[in-house]
Amino acid sequence: MKKSLLAVLLAVALVAPVFATEKGDMEIVGKLGLNLTPNVAASGDVSKKGYFRPWTFKDTDEDTNMSVLIGAEFFYYLNKNVALGFGINNNFNAELKDLTVGDMKFESEIGFTNFYFAVKPKIEMQSEIFNSIYFVGQLGYGILRFDSDYEGDKLSEADGNGLYWGIGAGTEIYKNFIVELLYSVNYGSIKAVSYMNGKADLTYTTLTLNVGYKFAI
Repeated sequence: MKKSLLAVLLAVALVAPVFATEKGDMEIVGKLGLNLTPNVAASGDVSKKGYFRPWTFKDTDEDTNMSVLIGAEFFYYLNKNVALGFGINNNFNAELKDLTVGDMKFESEIGFTNFYFAVKPKIEMQSEIFNSIYFVGQLGYGILRFDSDYEGDKLSEADGNGLYWGIGAGTEIYKNFIVELLYSVNYGSIKAVSYMNGKADLTYTTLTLNVGYKFAI
């Protein structure tokens, strides 16, 4: 059933013409992105007092491996230059880098699924290739996924979700395609599941290069 639905949506996307944006126009945008510089910072009891490893005795700021984003957005145009909409994206799990204490190496992963409202002002361009330049603002709610373990023993896990926001800019190419650079921030919290019951707040930031396809509905 899912494969059939995806096949129908793909067929519609390939054949649907994208009309010039006017008041009342609507569009769907599908995105695939690469998170270029993901970073996670933690602050709280588990990071300061050593109850939660590998963030030991202090606040911490750690890079993560690059990961992939996939998302979809719906927009309604208030006029030819401003659209409002909503969207969903998923930052697939990324592994935190170089988490070691002495000879001990820890395995930790983080990811988010975000639901958000969006605004997209755009500037039309007189070009056969670049149809417009646009800016985007996003504000919503992110669902955290987090696990940290050492040799198979879980040390910490997600404890709370939080605010999500993003800002970016992009261009529409040949009317149907988009290229976009997006800076986004997620907030959440984690808790220790061994040693003592410490907690920490997390801030997860990403700079994402998105490519996508848009079609009118």
